[in-house]
Amino acid sequence: MKILLPIDGSEYSKNAIDFVASRTTLLGTNPKIELLNVQVPLPARASRLVGREALDKYYKEEADKVFEVAKKSLKRNGIEVAENFAVGAPDEKIAAEAEKLGADLIVMGSRGLTPLKGLFLGSVTTGVLARTKCP
Repeated sequence: MKILLPIDGSEYSKNAIDFVASRTTLLGTNPKIELLNVQVPLPARASRLVGREALDKYYKEEADKVFEVAKKSLKRNGIEVAENFAVGAPDEKIAAEAEKLGADLIVMGSRGLTPLKGLFLGSVTTGVLARTKCP
């Protein structure tokens, strides 16, 4: 089973990590789990001031901070993971990574917008669901 686990370091992401970690019997003998951290790009003006190399280093370091916590939790349950990060619109990047990975399942937290707020603001989860056929 291939599972994509998008995380951002929030409490909701931790809940998704805990969910996967607690389901070891359902994952089978050799699950392939990929952690994905998607970061919103810095404004173009700031990006030009900093430079491409420094910016890439910043994104990698931020992703590594998020991955470290997740890997510890999953490793305690004997689950090994791959990790990847992307920069861009989270819903688009998550859907694209699920397609690239050939994911059987996407497990992600939801911040729980009320139906009215969700209607006006949208959500990453709703965006992912609109862009992929993967459950």
